Amino acid sequence: MDILYENRFGIGLMLIGAAFGFVTAILASHPTILWILAAVCFFSGAYLCLWQYLQTRSDSQIAFRLRDRVQRLLDKIGEEPKIKYQIPEKEWNERLQAWRTHKLKLVHTFRRRHLPQIQDFIHRLGEKGITDQPLNIMIDHDPQDYAAIKEIVDRLSTLGSRLRNKNPLS
Repeated sequence: MDILYENRFGIGLMLIGAAFGFVTAILASHPTILWILAAVCFFSGAYLCLWQYLQTRSDSQIAFRLRDRVQRLLDKIGEEPKIKYQIPEKEWNERLQAWRTHKLKLVHTFRRRHLPQIQDFIHRLGEKGITDQPLNIMIDHDPQDYAAIKEIVDRLSTLGSRLRNKNPLS
């Protein structure tokens, strides 16, 4: 039923095109113009339906796509720089600055680019009565470092596998 609702505009155009074709067959006063209008409406509707169908993805595909995007972020930024505690003050300040910059890039990029999509996905699953409590808890606790975001990547992978196994069509 969801696929019909999501494609309501395209299906409506297809029905209008079919109606124009039917009226043309009955009236036949200006068949060329009405046939062209009917064909345009019908094929526009069919195109919209096909486009919407191709844009929809299964929940497991969405989970894996989100996992891959966040993993690319982690790979791009890399792990947190290690801080040694028994070093000269100048080197300490440089390493601390590198660590701070890394943390700011990682956390703010994750929050801006990925967190809203993950939250939307969690809510979409919730509407279907599906939940992943560990992932919900991780997201609610506002991940602040590489390890926390890596746990989210791992949990998205687990969730994607679980969804794929529950859905025999994917």
